[in-house]
Amino acid sequence: MLEGMGGRPLRALQVEVTSRCSRRCLVCPRSALAGQWRDGDLSPGTWRRLVPDLALCRHLHLQGWGEPLLHEGLRSMVRDAHAAGCRVGITTNGDLLADAAGWIVDEQVELLTLSIAGIGERNRILRDGADSGALLDALGELARRRAGRRLPRLQLGFLLVRDNASDLPELVRAGAAAGADAVVVNHLDCAATRQLHELSLCGAGSVPPVVRAAVREAEAAARRSGIVFRPPALEPQSMVACALDPRVVASVGWDGRVGPCVQLTMPVDGPCQRWTESGPLDIEAPRFGHLDDAPLAAILAGATRRDWVEPLHRRCDADRRFRDRSLVASGWGVVALRELDAAFEELECALANQPLPAACRGCAKAEGW
Repeated sequence: MLEGMGGRPLRALQVEVTSRCSRRCLVCPRSALAGQWRDGDLSPGTWRRLVPDLALCRHLHLQGWGEPLLHEGLRSMVRDAHAAGCRVGITTNGDLLADAAGWIVDEQVELLTLSIAGIGERNRILRDGADSGALLDALGELARRRAGRRLPRLQLGFLLVRDNASDLPELVRAGAAAGADAVVVNHLDCAATRQLHELSLCGAGSVPPVVRAAVREAEAAARRSGIVFRPPALEPQSMVACALDPRVVASVGWDGRVGPCVQLTMPVDGPCQRWTESGPLDIEAPRFGHLDDAPLAAILAGATRRDWVEPLHRRCDADRRFRDRSLVASGWGVVALRELDAAFEELECALANQPLPAACRGCAKAEGW
């Protein structure tokens, strides 16, 4: 079952146009898993098989584990997506952004996210020598090119790790000066190795006070600069479904595999490895189908995907019932409090009886980071 949403059942479809990249970043599983990694590009044939079903999604994000601007067919993909009525987003490391800025503006890409992990030396260390000044200059050039136009919306995607939070306020100010509309802070939530797990703030407990202070300072800087700031989660949260809710989001790998999310369509040989506080886990990534075998619409409507997302539907239904009962029982009287307690107990029981899929075990996103 696909939930209807304005005639388009998918809120977002993420398509990995390539798993190749121009860098070997310290914070990327592509570097950490180099021995298992499968480099490749989405073929013209696979894209043609996907195009008829682009109308299933509202937002098409053309990026997975590689650098999308390396794919020579990216511009035509944007055109096909717009012809299908999709909004389009691209996330880039910025290496090729200056060369692509003209067509990105001309094609009215709706969202352009520039990945960055710090200012100056910190970014060079974490992002394989990438010069943050050059990246911000490229973003500024894109902002100048779109002058007088509404699109693309420009945002910096800041990857938060254990030792770079102090750069965040300065990055907000620099981003605003370059013309960014927003700064979005994300955790390093794909810890495929011990090294990545040790770099990540996702783990038992909340983040250190120094990180909280840096986030507050960055929020204040954003208010003064007049740009949007989306902070990271500062502690784990109980999740009914993660932010990449597979009921309304799907992922397509460069090789045509269709799965629930980009975390579970990683282009590696063998199982996906995930490090947790308890050590490593081997995750058998679910595959809903392959575009060589069936159209996307048939794969999404098929039994494999339906069975996989059914627990999520039940969890969300239980949460909806809890919220409805909470509204009815609002107030501070004894009867109302008893009703709230009963509703919460029912929700906890329902969630315990319908756990998240096994492949979500230990995933930082499933834990609310």
